[in-house]
Amino acid sequence: MSPPKTALLILADGAEEMEAVISTDVLRRGGVEVTIAGLNGAGTVTCARKTKITPDAALKDVQSKTFDVVVLPGGQPGSNSLAAVRTIHVLDKEDPGV
Repeated sequence: MSPPKTALLILADGAEEMEAVISTDVLRRGGVEVTIAGLNGAGTVTCARKTKITPDAALKDVQSKTFDVVVLPGGQPGSNSLAAVRTIHVLDKEDPGV
């Protein structure tokens, strides 16, 4: 049996909570191991509509691991926060298929 697929969902303050929660739910129901990483650490993230989500880990603690897919929930100002971080751009460029 092959190992399960993995996903990294990077969560920033101001992210659209529905995009984060529904993406995580659908992936997990499909057997994908999802790690929710906080952009600014493992502390509670406050989403666009004030919903609070506690990540599994800080991005800095998991960014050296390999994932099959990276999920970046939208929302403002979360999207702007993600766009401003060099790590996100590096993750995108590491896959030759991108």
